[in-house]
Amino acid sequence: MARAKRELAAFAKKANLLLHVLDARAPQSTFFPEMLPNKKPILVFTKIDLADPKETKKWKEKFSQEGFEVLFPNHLKSNIFWGKMPPSAKVMVVGLPNVGKSTLINKLVGEKKARTGAIPGITRGPQWIKLEKLTKIIYLLDTPGVFYPSHLPQEKGWKLAAIETMPLKNYEGILYEIAEALVRYVQEHYRLFKNLPADFSEFLEVYAKEKMLLLKGGKPNLPLAASRLIADFQKGKWGRITLETPG
Repeated sequence: MARAKRELAAFAKKANLLLHVLDARAPQSTFFPEMLPNKKPILVFTKIDLADPKETKKWKEKFSQEGFEVLFPNHLKSNIFWGKMPPSAKVMVVGLPNVGKSTLINKLVGEKKARTGAIPGITRGPQWIKLEKLTKIIYLLDTPGVFYPSHLPQEKGWKLAAIETMPLKNYEGILYEIAEALVRYVQEHYRLFKNLPADFSEFLEVYAKEKMLLLKGGKPNLPLAASRLIADFQKGKWGRITLETPG
């Protein structure tokens, strides 16, 4: 944690602008102001096509009320946004793994993507990516592998697992618990499942049989069923769902 904060602070000193990328399905859980250097970021919501649009609007309003500028990826394609930049600007993109930082950068850069050499003051670490906008030269910096917190509260932890900030294989020992928390939240807020029993294992057994996720002898493969449930949510097969609502 301390090392990550030092690295972020070093990069931030070189940046004119900080973009903090949040997964719209869990905006609060992917927001980590304690990891940011002393520079207020612009918040960018990604994966909005998978999130509940009503909740996305609520979260945008909440963060705006707290003094943050909140943008969606399409806003970053606007000449109005880039027109505010100095002739040569450095933009640092931060966020948890798999929230869409690199995808966002790739969409902005498109076919003109070009790796640059080291910029003065940056001798090692992530490379800056050159982007030409209007008559300006913009350098974008992704920060993979730097920005991941530890000692997460349980409520935030299962949500980060459900949106796959880390591969599901990293959670093999607790897939059942993550799947249950996910299903029960979705049931409470979206009423997606019929006749959800108090004992989650009963629900998982029925699901495994319906999907033919079976072990030898026809016994339901509960770990595989839990993993498939989470994967279906991640792929948007349950519809547009957000895992938290502003308090």
